Amino acid sequence: MKKNVIYRILSLYFKRRLKALKTIKNQSRAVEARANTNKSLAEKEQPLASNVKVEPLGTSGIEKNDKLHYSRTLFQKTKDITILLAEDNKDEQSLISSLIQKENYKIDSVKNGWEALCAFEAGQYDLILMDINMPIMNGDESTIAIRQLNSQIPIIALTNDISYDLFKDKLNLGFTDVISKPLDKELLVRTIRNLIALKANALRARTAFDSLTCAS
Repeated sequence: MKKNVIYRILSLYFKRRLKALKTIKNQSRAVEARANTNKSLAEKEQPLASNVKVEPLGTSGIEKNDKLHYSRTLFQKTKDITILLAEDNKDEQSLISSLIQKENYKIDSVKNGWEALCAFEAGQYDLILMDINMPIMNGDESTIAIRQLNSQIPIIALTNDISYDLFKDKLNLGFTDVISKPLDKELLVRTIRNLIALKANALRARTAFDSLTCAS
């Protein structure tokens, strides 16, 4: 990447990061309303027991037996989908990449939050998988910066720990969803499918709305 592009990204990141941090508290009410759509989470104010799974928001409100049908029928053109993965662990990166490719999605992998920010600024992505603990720039910092460029793209946090408070914190930072490690392969794939499908439906709805004209 040319130096002037890197300088532009750096300037954008550091100028907007402070502003983003200041606006997080003002957005907390709306984000908490989204988090409360998951009833099992809303009933638990304390950290979850290790044997309790937090189901990502991307699968909430969908009957278990209908989830696969739901995601496949809403969005069929998987070959056009490109996912950005930010993960510094080579084994995790390989595992996730394999799962994504089996779904016929394209995937680009980077090893830290800074590389994720640079890749996002230079490319076109439909969804981001973001590890939290990474060198140079962590997943939280990268997500805050990316949200200044795009408020719509789904970003899934991949974290070793999950509790109700952490779940809310990640949503407050700008993540769309949170999945805990070690990864449940089926859950990860299902969440990706559903978030991509929801994004596609939202895009179609906006396109249809924009095409409407008022009668004169």
